[in-house]
Amino acid sequence: PTAAEFAWEELRPAILGPGFKPDEFFTAQLAMDARETPEAAAARFTALRAEVVRQLKAEPGIVGVTLTEFDPFAERGVVVEIEKARESVGFTQVDSTFFDVFGIPLLAGRGFEPGDPNGGAIVVNRSFVNRVMAGGNPLGRTVRVVNQNDRNGPMAVYEIVGLVDNQFPQSDQATMYRPLAPAAAVPEAGA
Repeated sequence: PTAAEFAWEELRPAILGPGFKPDEFFTAQLAMDARETPEAAAARFTALRAEVVRQLKAEPGIVGVTLTEFDPFAERGVVVEIEKARESVGFTQVDSTFFDVFGIPLLAGRGFEPGDPNGGAIVVNRSFVNRVMAGGNPLGRTVRVVNQNDRNGPMAVYEIVGLVDNQFPQSDQATMYRPLAPAAAVPEAGA
């Protein structure tokens, strides 16, 4: 089953399409040469990212702007643990406008709030609840992300604060979303 699941995840977008009108979306990746201290690079990256968002919002015809760590269907895979059961799921960081821009309805709980990026709040999708939690109420439940380098090592701990519908109707990808940190994806100095 694992090989079949992997093959489906890789082929699904090509077979079913992305689940949205690609000609209505613009995707860009921001990469910088970090020859400064990590703090200076983070500050410059955050300022540049804010300016790019400001300019995009000012463009005629742009109806929404959102930031994510990964493109749709390209989330990083992680192993999570809930009540001793382990499951592989998609995991990505998104900003507070992500669900609105993609038209993903909030089904229960809340979206992200300003204090969340430094905390352990996550939002999960319907497939996550169905596959990982057997359809139970996810709100307030604790999710641990297994350390990929040491499966018995320390785990990052998150609390589920919201439930959203699946991003794309044809997708059954179990996904958890974390608030995008202000300097997420900043390259390390010298990289």
